[in-house]
Amino acid sequence: MRLTRSRRPAALVVIAAAAIGTAAATTVASAASTQKLPTGVWYGGQPGLTDSTGVRGTYDRAQGLKAAKAAGPQVALPKMKVGSLQIVGAVVSAQRSEQALKKAADTLGWDWVRCDAQGDPAKMESCGQSLLNQGVNVIFNLGVEPSIINGTLKRAKEKNVLVIAYGGIVTPSPLEYNFAPDEGAVGKITADDLVKTLKGVQTSKPISIWDFPAIWAKARTARLKAQIPGSGIEVKYNSTVDGTNVVDGTRTGVDAQLTQTPDLKGIWISFDSAAFGAGQAVAAKYGGKSFPDKPCIWTFHADQPNLDLLRKGQICVLGDTAYDNSAWIAMDQAAEYFARKRNPTKRLSGGYRGVDFLKPVIVKEGTNLPPSGKFVEAPNSAKTFFTAKWKAEFTK
Repeated sequence: MRLTRSRRPAALVVIAAAAIGTAAATTVASAASTQKLPTGVWYGGQPGLTDSTGVRGTYDRAQGLKAAKAAGPQVALPKMKVGSLQIVGAVVSAQRSEQALKKAADTLGWDWVRCDAQGDPAKMESCGQSLLNQGVNVIFNLGVEPSIINGTLKRAKEKNVLVIAYGGIVTPSPLEYNFAPDEGAVGKITADDLVKTLKGVQTSKPISIWDFPAIWAKARTARLKAQIPGSGIEVKYNSTVDGTNVVDGTRTGVDAQLTQTPDLKGIWISFDSAAFGAGQAVAAKYGGKSFPDKPCIWTFHADQPNLDLLRKGQICVLGDTAYDNSAWIAMDQAAEYFARKRNPTKRLSGGYRGVDFLKPVIVKEGTNLPPSGKFVEAPNSAKTFFTAKWKAEFTK
């Protein structure tokens, strides 16, 4: 699924990172070995920027130390220059992913440059080329399809620059690696909820599907379409979100659909930020009405704007994972690549034992809606785990 590279960029400058003492590491690991990870939902700050605390924090740090030991003897980590290829910086989920990536890069002491493609495919390629021109050692691609940045990927291979896609799955390419949530899994549990909810509707069940031309979005929608036959649900509209006009374009399109089909029962939005526009259109048309007298919206990513819409009743269900944790996974794989000359794994999750950074969940009113300003966290904190791992694993 990913290219095995025979050549490596030369190490530059070793970062100054303090190693955890062997005795201290052994004590922490031993103390946590008898503890089990707490079960149940927990709420906190932005997942990719949040440390776990208490028993959960002790557990995550211990697992990080175990991972460092399993990686091999302590090694020097060269200082590298990170290039962040941002797909669309105006979108909250993209901001959140890149913020986690920046925090991970800062933790390693690596240099940072970025380029925002603003949702424009032409700019995605030019951004990749710009990053290469600035002498980056690794490009972290936030969910851009390989076919869109093919020139960048080919040139990166020629220059021995590592390329890793993160935040969302992309079409497999021999020219880059990929770490991301299982979009099919989160799509399935969200589609399950839509089908179950509409099953109770006794009238017709027309819905509108808004997809996006990226594999992470299409993987979500594929799980819904697989459940349509025999469900009594009619797909009235198949529409595409405009990446250069995500909110306003979707609002205008949904408004037109609601005018033509006022009894629409559901709206599926595979590109999370487009749900803001859809929610505005539904609220304007139906005022204080509730489902089934107005359509429900199913979308993804329990970011603060979407959680606020859920509290207001403009969104019914959010399929969620702590997707920004994939930035830490991607950064760790890059660190292993440069420090140990070890190829990144082919597993989307990174394959770390004893932890789950990307568990899919459904977020809805009355079950697990977090307090205002909080997020639903993954079972484990990637920040806590990898910070402990890197301090133990990498030396001056």
